[in-house]
Amino acid sequence: MKFKVLSGTHNENGRTYQMGEEVVTRLNLVKMFPNAFQLIEGEGELPPLEPAKQTGPDRGKDVTQDYPEAKEAGLEVFKANGFFYVYELGSNEALNTDGLKVNQVAKFLRQY
Repeated sequence: MKFKVLSGTHNENGRTYQMGEEVVTRLNLVKMFPNAFQLIEGEGELPPLEPAKQTGPDRGKDVTQDYPEAKEAGLEVFKANGFFYVYELGSNEALNTDGLKVNQVAKFLRQY
């Protein structure tokens, strides 16, 4: 969807949009920030993003410290592109090929 910034500024994906500029996003900014945006193009809700497949050495940010049960099980947890991936220590291949949402990580870790 495309929106026009009606007041203030908006930060998204590392860029700051000023009043009058147009923002293209999957988020419904009119719903999130009433009176701050005008819908220019698109309507309704967009389908959710597909989680990225995560394998290889670029694992994202290490967030293992947030999951003590992972460390106890000899696992590491990384966050990449908004999704979480669990690895065995020293492995470059995620145990979960589909990214986990934050509320799914603890349940996934309980399997180990």
